[in-house]
Amino acid sequence: MNASDPNGTLLSAPTESMDAPSAEERQWAMFAHLSAVLMILTIMSFSIGALLTIPLLLLIGIAALVFFIIAGMQANQGTRYRYPVSLRLVK
Repeated sequence: MNASDPNGTLLSAPTESMDAPSAEERQWAMFAHLSAVLMILTIMSFSIGALLTIPLLLLIGIAALVFFIIAGMQANQGTRYRYPVSLRLVK
């Protein structure tokens, strides 16, 4: 029994007379499935990286804000302030 899709083409179940996929077709099918696995692993690694770096960036930002406030208070008092975590490349 054949059914037709909305476009009017006949759909039929595969028969045993259909040829088996060639070695090249099987290889491309394997590559397609492996690329899906790699995509999932990539998304997972980016997610783990984001979970580790976002809190770290928040902590660094809060520390910088505290240092900015301290520097502003020191400047208001007329004293010099050196940031504690700065690279002193030029003397």
